[in-house]
Amino acid sequence: MKKAAESPKTKPKIKKHQDFDNVLKKTFTRVYQSIIHRVLGLDTKNTVKIPTSFSRTKEKRSDFATKVSPPNDEPHIVHIEFQSKNDKNMHKRELGYYGDYYWEYDMEIIQYVIYLGKGTPTMPTEIKHRNMNLRYTVISMNQIDVDLFLNSDNPHEVILAVLCKYERKEAPKIIQQILEKLRAKTQNEYELHEYVTDLEILSELRTLQSEIKKQIKKMPIVYDLRKDIRFKEGKVEGKEEQARLSAIRFLKQGSLSPTIIAEGIGMSLDFVLKIQKELEKKNTSNA
Repeated sequence: MKKAAESPKTKPKIKKHQDFDNVLKKTFTRVYQSIIHRVLGLDTKNTVKIPTSFSRTKEKRSDFATKVSPPNDEPHIVHIEFQSKNDKNMHKRELGYYGDYYWEYDMEIIQYVIYLGKGTPTMPTEIKHRNMNLRYTVISMNQIDVDLFLNSDNPHEVILAVLCKYERKEAPKIIQQILEKLRAKTQNEYELHEYVTDLEILSELRTLQSEIKKQIKKMPIVYDLRKDIRFKEGKVEGKEEQARLSAIRFLKQGSLSPTIIAEGIGMSLDFVLKIQKELEKKNTSNA
């Protein structure tokens, strides 16, 4: 894939893409069993999350995968990719992922693409050759009943309701319900701010940022992370190592997104993402 030329116009798009990825991966990792059950309808009693990078292709990484061992079926891998836009080469990408997972684990792979964009997904879902057939399933979030996530007691699931099916005119009411649910299910303003930040990022996929901000103004969400003592301790004053240690601590806690951590310690998002990758690699090697 050719890289787009770097310019002031392209850089913000890259950051938004990173934000979407970070929020989705953080959210999905914490509630993957319930979402796989709710959205895919699969038995999740015996599931084990597995690495998404591959020993023979170190630069290649998929979005999410878990090993499933149903009581009445052979163990297999469920592989999931998130797409905010249609990709005409999605079937080719899935074929590559299938080969990587099969090489690594030598078992059947069932593949899904969760479409987060607007409208109807139009990506090719099959490859039919004389000696090989491949098929994956596309699930469109905008066709999932909003109540499926809105009625959840898990805040990470509740914020996904903004991507589900509802009439545009219902958006203000849905967002109000999401915010009220988040406020009821969080322990303090610190946690509430984190969930609302994630909600704002995801809402860009539905161009609902202005409505989110309007609804937030009606709620007592005035928490400023930069005033929090935990961030004051990690504030960088020419000491990169101090920032690194703070980033590691927050990443291990797992309650904050890399974007919020970067803002809090006064470093770039790339700085935090690099540390996050180092921690993931370390965790994988120790597994």
